[in-house]
Amino acid sequence: MADMFRTAVAAILTGCLLAGCSATSLVYDNLPWLLRQRIDARLDLTSTQSSLLKTHIAEFAAWHRREELPRYAMALERLEQAIGDGLTGAELEEFTALFKEARRRLLSRAVPLSAEFLLTVTSAQITKFEQTHREAMDEDGERLELSPEEQAEVRYARTLDNLEDWFGDFDKTQSERIRQLLDALPDTYPSWLQRREYRHRRIVELLQNHPTRAQLEDSLRRWWLSDTADLPPQMRTDREVFWRSANTFMLEVDGLITEQQRLHATRKLRGYREDFVRLSKAVPVAPRANSRS
Repeated sequence: MADMFRTAVAAILTGCLLAGCSATSLVYDNLPWLLRQRIDARLDLTSTQSSLLKTHIAEFAAWHRREELPRYAMALERLEQAIGDGLTGAELEEFTALFKEARRRLLSRAVPLSAEFLLTVTSAQITKFEQTHREAMDEDGERLELSPEEQAEVRYARTLDNLEDWFGDFDKTQSERIRQLLDALPDTYPSWLQRREYRHRRIVELLQNHPTRAQLEDSLRRWWLSDTADLPPQMRTDREVFWRSANTFMLEVDGLITEQQRLHATRKLRGYREDFVRLSKAVPVAPRANSRS
């Protein structure tokens, strides 16, 4: 349940970037409503909880718009310049650190709000959440039922789609090289599922023991504010392998792209940067009407 909060608030870092530039405002302005709906679907909120959650998310969103979007715009300007003349290993490490720090700020801000809300969750809602979590895990785990060749094809297709969204179409030679690079990397999807289940179990067990608010906040800070510190040794190693592999892969891809593809990416980044600056100064739109919002 808290892991749902962790995932949701971290997703704000990239949620706007999953839509086209023209849709950034629509996606961003509707994130508070979408988050409330997602949590309600997992817990069946009472009217009191729904009101509390709405207040917390509005407070969080206002802070994010005011404080974080300008930071994102500055980071994107630096990334635009780096991609324009070719990424270096040092630059990629810098942007990875910026992403992790932004994620840490988000989660740090979310800790007291999340703890206050989680104290209201009942045993029946924990049971409901266990059910919805299991259904989600079963659905996400279906990929592991595929043959190794099919799993590799799914990973390749998704990766290529994401890359072409940023850089434009790749030719046959580029596409074949990307497949080779992916095949040489470990598939971190199974370890991601294990990590998700591990963190889910920890927070459920904590809530079942009826913690105080101070205990909840302390646990959330320890679990959320490090990407690996709360994990068993093998999961920690898997997470570190993921970051190393991702950086190695992106540097290899950077070496493949053409000047036209660089221009495609820098224009896209510029569009997001301008959107973030504009959104940081805009008055939030009125929330969507909803009987439980």
